[in-house]
Amino acid sequence: MNQLYKFLANSGIGQMARGLNRKKAFDTKSLKPEIISPGDLISPLYAGWITSYIRCTLTELLNNTPGNIFSCTTDGFISNQKGLGLIEPSPEDLFSSSYFKARENLTGKGELLEVKHFDTKGLLS
Repeated sequence: MNQLYKFLANSGIGQMARGLNRKKAFDTKSLKPEIISPGDLISPLYAGWITSYIRCTLTELLNNTPGNIFSCTTDGFISNQKGLGLIEPSPEDLFSSSYFKARENLTGKGELLEVKHFDTKGLLS
C-alpha cells in the first residue's frame, strides 16, 4: 500500500505542475514533439509549495543528521548513520517538526525517517 500511495501522490504532484515549463514530449499520433498542455489539476501555487516544503524538510534533515550522507534525492538519502528511524526533529526545525506531525497523523507512527533498506556492509538507505 505504501508504494501505491507514493505513486498516487507523485502522480498528483506531477499533474499539478504539468505544462508549466512548456516542455516538449513526443506525440505518437502526430509522430512529432509537441508542447505538453496543462492538465485539469494544474496548480502552480500548490506544486511550488509542495516542492519547496519537501526540499526545506530535506535540508533540515541533512543539516541535523550525524554521520555521512552519500546520496540525496527527494525520496530520501543514503547514509552510514545507524538509528536513522529513531531520529526526532528538533523543536526549532519548523519543517521537520511539521512533517513529523503529519506522518504521525497519517500513519500513527512517530517516525521522522523510515529506513527502507539496511546493508550490513555499512550503508543505510
